[in-house]
Amino acid sequence: MCDEDDPFAELERNNLEFKRVIEQIPEETIVGLVGERGAGGASFLGEDWKLILSLVAWKKSSGELSQEELRVEFPLPEESVSQYMSEIDPFAIVKIKARCAQHPNGFLQAVASEIISTNESDSDLKQIVEERQVPIIIEDPQFGPLTLNRVLDRFSGSVLWDDVDISLELSCDETGSIQESLTVARKLWEQQSDWADQVKDFAVLELLERKNNGWLEEDQPEVTAEAFKKRMVLESILIYSDGEFEFWHDDGDLFWGHAIQVSGNLTEGLTYVDTPG
Repeated sequence: MCDEDDPFAELERNNLEFKRVIEQIPEETIVGLVGERGAGGASFLGEDWKLILSLVAWKKSSGELSQEELRVEFPLPEESVSQYMSEIDPFAIVKIKARCAQHPNGFLQAVASEIISTNESDSDLKQIVEERQVPIIIEDPQFGPLTLNRVLDRFSGSVLWDDVDISLELSCDETGSIQESLTVARKLWEQQSDWADQVKDFAVLELLERKNNGWLEEDQPEVTAEAFKKRMVLESILIYSDGEFEFWHDDGDLFWGHAIQVSGNLTEGLTYVDTPG
């Protein structure tokens, strides 16, 4: 693979370019509202640890309010990252010193040098907290009420699939729309009986041998294909805006509490099975 086709090489080039640009930008004081995910921490490929914040609304020293999401990275020792993660809750209002610039990958990013406060007061940002705590619900004529989960950036609702109550989860695209996900959902539901059979058949094809070769209790007889299918219980269907979908099942203790995930798309059919957990 040539370097131009390597996504990791491109990411590294973009990160180096961002580092070059950000070092030339003066620091500013930023007051911002931490989003629903709260604070996170990461260490990429052996690099130093960083505290990660996503500010959903923020102000520079000029006082002008922006609601363009701002990703903040703050290099810190691992123990300090853990401390801030426990201290900074969702919807906390923080004050930081940071440099801010557009990342070559297309998002706004800041590099912080100091967290001045994790408990600021700002009337504009408090108003946004109140707005973001109001549920956003779409009434769909086929699937009923679908409620936005801001943390996962998807809408979900309780629906019937093959006469069983499950959760339908529809991922938003970059504009916040679920129209692409809804289109895929409607096509799945048009042939839900066929898809229900295909999903279980594919899981048996990929997992039954694994079950009988390595996941049996002592003296337990081998599991038949029909018994395997009966123990799988569908809990949710997750559909992404790019057309990919995932069927998530309770494993009925086939794999000692792991989930059974069956993935695919309308073009290629079912493509992947896993037992995460």
